[in-house]
Amino acid sequence: RKTFLIFKILFNSKVFFNEPEKKFNILFDDDLINVTKTLFTRKNYFVLNSRIENINEIYLSKKIVFFILQNFFKRSIKINYFISIIKIIKPKNIITLTDNSIDFFILNKFFSKSNINFYCIQNSHKYFSKDPSIRKKRFISNYLVFGDFEKKIYKRSKINKFIPVGSLKAEVAKIKLGKNKIDSNRYDICLISDPNISAFQDIKSQTSTDEGLALVTKYCIKFSEKFNKSIIISGKTDSNDSSKYLEEKYYEYLLDGKKINIQFNKKLHFGSYKNILQSNVTICCMSSLAREAFEFKKKVLWCQYIKGTKFPSNGICVIKKKGYEEFEKNLLKILKLNFESYVKKINNIQLTYNKKFSAIKYMQNITSNYK
Repeated sequence: RKTFLIFKILFNSKVFFNEPEKKFNILFDDDLINVTKTLFTRKNYFVLNSRIENINEIYLSKKIVFFILQNFFKRSIKINYFISIIKIIKPKNIITLTDNSIDFFILNKFFSKSNINFYCIQNSHKYFSKDPSIRKKRFISNYLVFGDFEKKIYKRSKINKFIPVGSLKAEVAKIKLGKNKIDSNRYDICLISDPNISAFQDIKSQTSTDEGLALVTKYCIKFSEKFNKSIIISGKTDSNDSSKYLEEKYYEYLLDGKKINIQFNKKLHFGSYKNILQSNVTICCMSSLAREAFEFKKKVLWCQYIKGTKFPSNGICVIKKKGYEEFEKNLLKILKLNFESYVKKINNIQLTYNKKFSAIKYMQNITSNYK
């Protein structure tokens, strides 16, 4: 398998028989490059692709090849290659938005006694990790997180410093979407779709997730019809992805054949964030978007209907009882409040989101500092 992957990478990549230039920063993993590139005020960074399918450039100097062969039995070829590239580039900072990357954890630990600063930026809402492979290898020097909640769930992990700065993705989305005129009260309700497609394809894999998703969907539709409220269901699948029909079929299955309209968007255009920005209240039961909505000063109702999920804060923003009456009562209260009044009814909001700092400004100061 390794031999096949090596030949596949070499065949699909442009090979340079020299060494990369020295750069002040390394961006680890090019996923969501439209977001992470905002962290740099100039082109003073090198992109180190970590995903096999995205690797399109390979450097093969004598120094790189020798290091890989010398450490062949100590680590994987990929990790040895990354280490050799980092040693040659000699960056001041290595940054990633892929906060579950074991490769990043390994590199961070390897260079932990060097002068290189590692920054990992939270990409999504986290729960208590039950994956021992990730939990055991997690090693982060500087973790930029949404709020103080991550300090609680990772207090036993090897994370040196937590920096609550909110969501980088939401902040970038706000800047991009702010360039256009958007009606912030177009919809009363934005329901975040987060389908468990595997359960739809295989009935044996259904869990409490499906029950929770079905309940919150049914309740939102019932509420909107009863009180004549406008609703938009924000699809998870990209509008250019042909598999989006599975998401539609999944909800049709959950709702006993009833069809609903799902708004699919281009992720590169921050469509889900736009739907939140256009709505009065965002409703979901497991999506990171519930926390990110606070970047736009938008109200949220988290339906804690799924086992193992937890919203960081308590108060009017969370509902735990699964009955429709409780759902209706809470949602009516939230709709009547403006954002400032709504926030006052939330306990420990700093656990959910920190609005006092800008992730972009914080990182731009670090990535452009040449002291």
